[in-house]
Amino acid sequence: MVLFGWGLGKNVKMVGIEIGGDPKNLAAYQQKFKVEFPLFLDPKKEIQTSSNIKNVPLLIVVDKKGKVLMSHAGRIEDIDTFLIEIRKQAK
Repeated sequence: MVLFGWGLGKNVKMVGIEIGGDPKNLAAYQQKFKVEFPLFLDPKKEIQTSSNIKNVPLLIVVDKKGKVLMSHAGRIEDIDTFLIEIRKQAK
Protein backbone atom coordinates (compact mmCIF):
# COMPACT_ATOMS: atom_id res chain seq x y z
CA MET A 1 0.00 0.00 0.00
CA VAL A 2 1.24 3.49 -0.83
CA LEU A 3 0.96 4.71 2.77
CA PHE A 4 3.58 2.26 3.98
CA GLY A 5 6.08 3.42 1.37
CA TRP A 6 5.72 6.91 2.81
CA GLY A 7 6.48 5.79 6.34
CA LEU A 8 2.87 6.27 7.43
CA GLY A 9 2.12 2.63 8.20
CA LYS A 10 2.70 3.06 11.93
CA ASN A 11 0.58 6.19 12.27
CA VAL A 12 -2.15 5.90 9.64
CA LYS A 13 -4.66 3.11 9.16
CA MET A 14 -7.16 2.98 6.33
CA VAL A 15 -10.67 1.57 6.17
CA GLY A 16 -13.27 1.90 3.46
CA ILE A 17 -17.02 2.19 3.83
CA GLU A 18 -19.36 1.22 1.01
CA ILE A 19 -22.45 3.38 1.40
CA GLY A 20 -25.69 1.77 0.30
CA GLY A 21 -24.07 -1.19 -1.44
CA ASP A 22 -24.40 -4.92 -1.05
CA PRO A 23 -21.91 -7.59 0.07
CA LYS A 24 -21.42 -9.06 -3.42
CA ASN A 25 -20.47 -5.71 -4.95
CA LEU A 26 -18.16 -4.92 -2.06
CA ALA A 27 -16.34 -8.25 -2.39
CA ALA A 28 -16.07 -7.85 -6.18
CA TYR A 29 -14.65 -4.32 -5.79
CA GLN A 30 -12.12 -5.48 -3.20
CA GLN A 31 -10.97 -8.33 -5.43
CA LYS A 32 -10.92 -6.35 -8.71
CA PHE A 33 -8.89 -3.45 -7.32
CA LYS A 34 -6.82 -5.56 -4.89
CA VAL A 35 -7.83 -3.40 -1.94
CA GLU A 36 -5.48 -4.16 0.95
CA PHE A 37 -7.36 -2.35 3.70
CA PRO A 38 -10.60 -3.40 5.42
CA LEU A 39 -13.87 -2.52 3.70
CA PHE A 40 -17.14 -2.26 5.60
CA LEU A 41 -20.69 -2.18 4.32
CA ASP A 42 -23.26 0.49 5.28
CA PRO A 43 -26.34 -0.80 3.40
CA LYS A 44 -28.82 1.46 5.22
CA LYS A 45 -26.60 4.56 4.80
CA GLU A 46 -26.55 5.04 8.57
CA ILE A 47 -22.98 6.34 8.60
CA GLN A 48 -23.71 8.78 5.78
CA THR A 49 -26.86 10.02 7.50
CA SER A 50 -25.37 10.35 10.98
CA SER A 51 -22.27 12.16 9.75
CA ASN A 52 -24.00 14.35 7.13
CA ILE A 53 -21.70 13.13 4.33
CA LYS A 54 -22.80 14.57 1.00
CA ASN A 55 -19.89 13.81 -1.35
CA VAL A 56 -18.25 10.49 -2.13
CA PRO A 57 -15.54 9.49 -2.36
CA LEU A 58 -14.58 11.17 0.86
CA LEU A 59 -11.34 10.72 2.77
CA ILE A 60 -11.26 11.68 6.44
CA VAL A 61 -8.06 11.61 8.50
CA VAL A 62 -8.81 11.08 12.19
CA ASP A 63 -6.33 10.87 15.05
CA LYS A 64 -6.36 8.21 17.77
CA LYS A 65 -8.61 10.38 19.94
CA GLY A 66 -11.23 10.75 17.20
CA LYS A 67 -10.33 14.32 16.23
CA VAL A 68 -10.72 15.01 12.51
CA LEU A 69 -7.38 16.30 11.24
CA MET A 70 -8.36 16.81 7.61
CA SER A 71 -10.82 15.71 4.97
CA HIS A 72 -10.93 15.63 1.20
CA ALA A 73 -13.99 15.15 -1.00
CA GLY A 74 -13.66 13.82 -4.53
CA ARG A 75 -10.79 12.41 -6.48
CA ILE A 76 -7.21 13.00 -5.33
CA GLU A 77 -5.39 14.46 -8.31
CA ASP A 78 -1.85 14.68 -6.89
CA ILE A 79 -1.24 11.74 -4.57
CA ASP A 80 2.32 12.78 -3.67
CA THR A 81 1.24 16.21 -2.41
CA PHE A 82 -1.72 14.67 -0.63
CA LEU A 83 0.45 12.09 1.16
CA ILE A 84 2.81 14.86 2.28
CA GLU A 85 -0.15 16.66 3.84
CA ILE A 86 -1.32 13.48 5.58
CA ARG A 87 2.19 12.97 6.95
CA LYS A 88 2.17 16.51 8.39
CA GLN A 89 -1.22 16.00 10.01
CA ALA A 90 -0.37 12.55 11.39
CA LYS A 91 2.60 13.82 13.45
